[in-house]
Amino acid sequence: GQGDTATFTPCDSKQSWRFSADPGFWQRWQDLGNPKQLYAQVEGKLTLAQERGAPITLTLNQVDHLTPDLQSCQRDTNFAFRAFGHEPEWNLTLQGETALYSTPGGSQTYSLKSNQQEANGVLTLSLTSLEGDDAELIFTPALCQESQANQIWGYEVKLKQGENQLLGCGERGRPLADVMPPLQWYGISAQMKAQVGLTLTEDHLANLSYYRDSGPKVEYAGVWQPTPQGLELLFNQRNGWGVSEQIPFTRDGQQLSAKYRKINGAQAYFDEPLQLRPNAGSAEGDRKQ
Repeated sequence: GQGDTATFTPCDSKQSWRFSADPGFWQRWQDLGNPKQLYAQVEGKLTLAQERGAPITLTLNQVDHLTPDLQSCQRDTNFAFRAFGHEPEWNLTLQGETALYSTPGGSQTYSLKSNQQEANGVLTLSLTSLEGDDAELIFTPALCQESQANQIWGYEVKLKQGENQLLGCGERGRPLADVMPPLQWYGISAQMKAQVGLTLTEDHLANLSYYRDSGPKVEYAGVWQPTPQGLELLFNQRNGWGVSEQIPFTRDGQQLSAKYRKINGAQAYFDEPLQLRPNAGSAEGDRKQ
């Protein structure tokens, strides 16, 4: 990355996004030795460019993990939060409502009692063990560099166990399974006289296909991101040609519904709302391949 922009390529993807971040991020890049490429786990906002077919932009909100080790695409990030420290060595991983705390001397299981997030992003997790021991884990958004490794994490962490207090770094993993939408959806478009299939990936890629009774298949490629109402699709390719289209879906349980799409920024209403439901069979088939 040069200046204040770089290219972001999701793991195992051919897509390239424009990546935009504040000067502090580029300083941290320099701190890691100014490598040509970095593995980055980040949270941010995706936006379409005004020009049709131009790369989608990812604007950084929060870093979770940075490292020059590009093998990190194989990392398991299916957890809610992870925290760790050295001198003494300790590690705590939260999955769902259960946290596993481990040290060279042994391990202990905690359950999550409550969590509280302040406006400034500080997150406090209250934990209790089977033995009745309480602990508190405080995540503060601040880039945390490990002295032992050429890596940066997104949170400074404090673990309180009674009178004992441990300091370290932490990261947020993927959203919990019950927060992630199903990855396969289907429906019917009366307007296009077509069956519709929507495929999402955990890395926020999206493909929307119209299988028409007559005529060629129409396939949109782009990205998705959650919204307070449900999710939105942002497409910059249709059958390999450049477009700039956005479809905001409202999610009501097991249904997605869109009344309009934005084409080059202008609203265009569907004849009838586009409604999609999870396609369990197709998703199962994908997992078995």
